[in-house]
Amino acid sequence: IGLYAYTNDYLRLVGFDNHKYYFQPDKFYHHPSQVKDFSVSLAEDRIVDSIVSSSTTNPLIYFSWAPSSDEDNDNLSYEIHYVFAREGDSLDNNDLTRNSWAWSYSQSVSGSPVLNEANNKFTLNTSLADLPYLSWPVSATTTIYWAIRAKDPLGLLSPLSSISRLTLFPPSS
Repeated sequence: IGLYAYTNDYLRLVGFDNHKYYFQPDKFYHHPSQVKDFSVSLAEDRIVDSIVSSSTTNPLIYFSWAPSSDEDNDNLSYEIHYVFAREGDSLDNNDLTRNSWAWSYSQSVSGSPVLNEANNKFTLNTSLADLPYLSWPVSATTTIYWAIRAKDPLGLLSPLSSISRLTLFPPSS
């Protein structure tokens, strides 16, 4: 590393450091850990894979997950994304796993999670009618895949959580 200064209107080397510095960002910044116990449900007290009929008027969807952490002790935020299932999709093979997190067909859920200190889990709920590109009630059987990632202030993301599935059915006629 050199120290430069202006002398007699010219920029000149006035000092240097012979020590070798190795800059490796992965040694200084750490990605958050994977979010564990991510669950999606339409019943607040029963967080499991859910199936619901569209006869329910504007139901709430409930999310629950254990806090993530990173070695930098940062305040982490969380991003919940979802995609609509396509022919041949499964929990292990869908647009959340095949494509980039920022992929245009991946939608996000907005809201502020609340930490329940008694069970050390975050919770968030939102109305199904508030989700972009989902018209409620659904007119055909609709499966949605959900995942969450933790994000630190530098924008570093955790690995993708386990994928959860929610299936919605149209009203019976």
